[in-house]
Amino acid sequence: MIEKRYSFKEKPVFPLFLLSLLTFGIYYLYWVYVTAKQWKTVKNDNRSPARDIILGIITLRIYFIFWHYKMARELYDFAQLRGYRGIPDQSVLCAVISILPIGDYISMGLIQTNLNTLQMLEKRAESSENAN
Repeated sequence: MIEKRYSFKEKPVFPLFLLSLLTFGIYYLYWVYVTAKQWKTVKNDNRSPARDIILGIITLRIYFIFWHYKMARELYDFAQLRGYRGIPDQSVLCAVISILPIGDYISMGLIQTNLNTLQMLEKRAESSENAN
């Protein structure tokens, strides 16, 4: 049986960090929205990713600390479920780093790196299935 493969948008991490700094966090909010939307498709979750943005703004970033923890943990759980061992559990690290003034951007980089790794592993699994 062939498993459904998911396509994640690969993004280089340094430009994400730089764009977030240059736009004073507006690009970071866009990244959270796009990433949450992508991830909710994988999880078959029909809630709007705008909810995450609104909660983050209303709670003055406190929700984003939780969001980083949750996102990193769900990525790790998904990778383990799929049998991928290349993605470490960085959930606590992401939450702790998010407390720092620009920690959201650093945590964003860690999560995006895991998403990029997951995309690479999904492509590799798909190509090996096609070869068989």
